Amino acid sequence: MEGITRGFDGTYEENFPQDSGLIRDQVADFILGMIFSGELKGNDRISERQIGKVLNVSTMPIKEAFRILQNEGFLYSVPRKGTYIAEFPEDIALQTVCMRQALEGIAVRYAARHIREEAKTEIRALLERSRQILEREKQIEFSEAELTEALDELFTINYRFHRLIRLASGNGFLARMTEFLQTMEMRFRKRALWLSREERERSCREHEMIFEAVSRGDGDAAEELIRAHLSRNMTLLGIDERKDP
Repeated sequence: MEGITRGFDGTYEENFPQDSGLIRDQVADFILGMIFSGELKGNDRISERQIGKVLNVSTMPIKEAFRILQNEGFLYSVPRKGTYIAEFPEDIALQTVCMRQALEGIAVRYAARHIREEAKTEIRALLERSRQILEREKQIEFSEAELTEALDELFTINYRFHRLIRLASGNGFLARMTEFLQTMEMRFRKRALWLSREERERSCREHEMIFEAVSRGDGDAAEELIRAHLSRNMTLLGIDERKDP
């Protein structure tokens, strides 16, 4: 818990509502925000005292929030040692990817109907930049520092591509819900998707195909492509998608 500097939206809530249930829920949301933003990582220690000091709330709602998050698999306790952030279990990962598949499939279908030219221009620029990075990687042997920089940029491009597609749907609520799920997924998958050059190439090609379908207004193809694209995340994460989420 050391080093916490901000909440889910970048600020701290100093004055919580007086209803203990609302306080409990907001404390839980605050902790989840720290987890999904990556500020709290698996096996980091978290204490009721530190949360209470940061948020200026009493012990009881914090205890209730900890209990809820433990029941949901986000925290775990070690007797006489304390409470820690859990690594994401497979069932949460599976549920997250399945929900994202469904919602992002709907979003891309809407995007095929409503995408504007300025959004197309921005997405084309992202795809072109991805292609430039991958072509350069083929031509020269990246140093460790250069590879790290390239992966950072590709990771950012991947996030922005999906975000722009969601925003192009014209459905703000759907875009926000799906963005939340992508943030969760990024938390537990980290950078596993970018460990192989072949995977980077394949992801870039799939982005291009999704965009082509959206651009020509083919919602059926766009939805099928993005569902397949996200389904591969399960395989890369070692998740058995045959299981019920």
